[in-house]
Amino acid sequence: MAQVGQQVAAMARLDPAVDVLCEIEGPVRYLSNEPMQRPQQLLFDKLLTGQGIFADPDQPVTITLQFPAGHRIQCIQLLYAGLWADTGVPEVILTAIGKDIETTEVGRLPAITQQPAREPFVQQLNFPDDTETAQQEWRELALHIPQLPPDLGLVEMRLIGYDAGLRRIANAANAVSQKPEAITPGIVSQIAAGLRARRISSEAVALRDELVERLSALTSELAGVRAELVMQEQLAPDRPVSARLGIYNDSPYSLDQAVARLRLPPEWRAAPARVIIEHLGAGKSVSVPITIYPALGSNRELSGYLYGAFNGEPLFVLMTVATAKAQEKAP
Repeated sequence: MAQVGQQVAAMARLDPAVDVLCEIEGPVRYLSNEPMQRPQQLLFDKLLTGQGIFADPDQPVTITLQFPAGHRIQCIQLLYAGLWADTGVPEVILTAIGKDIETTEVGRLPAITQQPAREPFVQQLNFPDDTETAQQEWRELALHIPQLPPDLGLVEMRLIGYDAGLRRIANAANAVSQKPEAITPGIVSQIAAGLRARRISSEAVALRDELVERLSALTSELAGVRAELVMQEQLAPDRPVSARLGIYNDSPYSLDQAVARLRLPPEWRAAPARVIIEHLGAGKSVSVPITIYPALGSNRELSGYLYGAFNGEPLFVLMTVATAKAQEKAP
């Protein structure tokens, strides 16, 4: 659990290159030594020369930042370079964009009125890390620059922050690891389910899925409950495949109000795709026939999960998926 906590904490750290979608609005021009397919990437590429976002005279610029989930931002820096003018760098207003496009001002980057000794000229705003309120967990932020001198460019933006939900999951895993005797199937299930449900950047999906699989395996071992989907033959897109879903309760406790759900690739079908089991007694098992209808053109694998109530706690485990022939060949 300590290792899971460390990996989730690392995953929670904001990586602007992959965790932020940036859109720029306003009459601006892009300068760069090399052509760029997405000019906004220059905000995060750590290059401070030969590039920049330049605004037309007396025209405002708005930069909108979108995060995959609620993030706490601890620090924002805007870096400028080019020809200094007496007007300097204006104050930048930062607003959070909520549901129904509702905006709330959350801070201001102070103006730079005197020319600094060297480039880049840095404009910075720090936020207090108030973890007691969810109001600082932002999905979308907008920076409003009223105007820039025509020859002074924005060459990079730097962000420091973290995914607040992932940080809470990491803290829970770390806390449990300090008291191994307190680890229960319900606690591990809640950590796994919370991690699985969290929206993250595509670059982190593989690690997230690996951690959820490890947590699910631990839950299954602690609880003595497992779910297996066994297909009678290899999946093929041109014909339905018969399968059997087995749910096994090898524990001294009952499994109640359990739901087994298949996660199907796009355009696939299954009958049934969802199985409800009101009660599965201690030492009991159940087997349900399922027909799967694969479709062409999907790279996602078939998967599934089981959740329910177990010994007064929630239970969440992933299904194992295999074919009958593969099981026969396994030692």
